[in-house]
Amino acid sequence: MREMKPYDLVIGGASASSADGATFTVDEPAQGEPMAEVARAGAEDAHRAVTAARLAFDDGDARHPALHRGEERLLLVDVAPYTR
Repeated sequence: MREMKPYDLVIGGASASSADGATFTVDEPAQGEPMAEVARAGAEDAHRAVTAARLAFDDGDARHPALHRGEERLLLVDVAPYTR
């Protein structure tokens, strides 16, 4: 059996546990074995995420052209697998 990795939520660009500490197990599709323990977001977590998104929107990201924002997100997708 493989080691299960824990994964938190990402709210406002920072790693965060769910407000109530709830998690769920994700199974690896090919083998059907548990592979990760993931934070289960609830209503309070959704509120925190929406608040953080509103702040990010108001504080500048929306001022950049859409093409620039898209390129930044593609860079994040490229490096995300290497951050754990």
